[in-house]
Amino acid sequence: MNIGIITPSIYMYKKLYGDRIFAPGDLARNLVSGLMKRNHQVFWFSAPEETSANMIDGDLKLLEYKLKIRHFQDIASEDKEKMSLYAEKMYYEMDLLTKAYGMGMKKELDVLHVFHSFGYLAHFLEELTGVPTFYTLHDPVPTVNMLEYWLFNRFPTHRFLSISKSQQGNLSSHFFGNVYNGIDVDKFVFSEKGGEDLIAVGRMIP
Repeated sequence: MNIGIITPSIYMYKKLYGDRIFAPGDLARNLVSGLMKRNHQVFWFSAPEETSANMIDGDLKLLEYKLKIRHFQDIASEDKEKMSLYAEKMYYEMDLLTKAYGMGMKKELDVLHVFHSFGYLAHFLEELTGVPTFYTLHDPVPTVNMLEYWLFNRFPTHRFLSISKSQQGNLSSHFFGNVYNGIDVDKFVFSEKGGEDLIAVGRMIP
């Protein structure tokens, strides 16, 4: 298959954000590697990095130039900094999504896998283009007072994947499947003998 993996976050850019914790990053790298080992053609829409996949990155100006939004009346300078970062993230995401869905509309991709939070802007492009897409969620499901909750209800037929059954919470009807996060089995070798100890590393969520 020709598979598009989309991780359209500026935090995938290790040159600037290598010291930042961005959990989907390493998971996406393992996924891309695993799919290629199974002889799929993988087109990876993300920040530039060394990979044997078909790398399609966004505009470096949005990563390195620290562009600012124009001055708006009644916006304090510290707010302008935050709004500029948000706009930078949004434009970078849209730049990559446009490339991905453009290839999908040309039938150069069989499916798109959005490996980025809730999918955000991708949902609107999927609706417009009809390109087969599914979304792996990495965060807890939203509560009713969140914009992401509106997103779930706006696109009830879109294909959401959870990374644990408990993650689905009271929105389980929105999920079409569950796939646990994978690991690089070359780095973590299975032992049939095992032992008495278990170490698990993750974040704690109320």
